Amino acid sequence: MDVEKRIEELSGYAKRHDDGVRIDGSKLHIRDAMLQLAREVRDAAVAAKVGSVTALVKDLSDRKGLSDEWDQIDDDIKQEITDEWQEYVARAIRAAIRLPGEEK
Repeated sequence: MDVEKRIEELSGYAKRHDDGVRIDGSKLHIRDAMLQLAREVRDAAVAAKVGSVTALVKDLSDRKGLSDEWDQIDDDIKQEITDEWQEYVARAIRAAIRLPGEEK
């Protein structure tokens, strides 16, 4: 998703209709408000990675044959695996939703 392009499109429309919005009592320009919203949405998606990985582990461990193998893995290794998978999910979300000024 090209967030910067979309924000510019939306802020151009918004500028024709209003010169700002109020968030927490502060007046912000439309572009700044949209950037703040995009950050919040992305951060919420990244935070949801734990649930995503938990669902993957449950699916993996419910499969015949794989459940026995998963159960044989030490708990600390399982934790390392799920932590790494969570980081993969977080990176994918951050790559999909890049904000202006962030490295590619």
